[in-house]
Amino acid sequence: MEQQNLNFTNILVDEMIKILDGKKLTTTNMTLIVFSLMQAMERCKTVSGLEKKLIVINALNKFIETNVNDEVESQQLQMIVTLTVPTLIDTLVSVDSGELRLRMKKLCFMCK
Repeated sequence: MEQQNLNFTNILVDEMIKILDGKKLTTTNMTLIVFSLMQAMERCKTVSGLEKKLIVINALNKFIETNVNDEVESQQLQMIVTLTVPTLIDTLVSVDSGELRLRMKKLCFMCK
């Protein structure tokens, strides 16, 4: 099982490289990256939800370790992954499963 998870992690790192297409991973594009990785993992029926979450987090950390050369930037990104990505993943799963509904009111003052 560990080897399978490592394989999935490596596949997700490759997917991140394709998605970023030469651009840097930033705090701004990390949410989109997490969403894309979650979509990729959703197709994997052989691992549990918790394992999928850990694989996505491991892939992000591995990408940062191997592709971000600036030490300060690397530490900042890893801190974001540690502090916010687990909750972000849980929220995305809750929205997707219908457990959490987002109700957005129109706030456009010109629409009146």
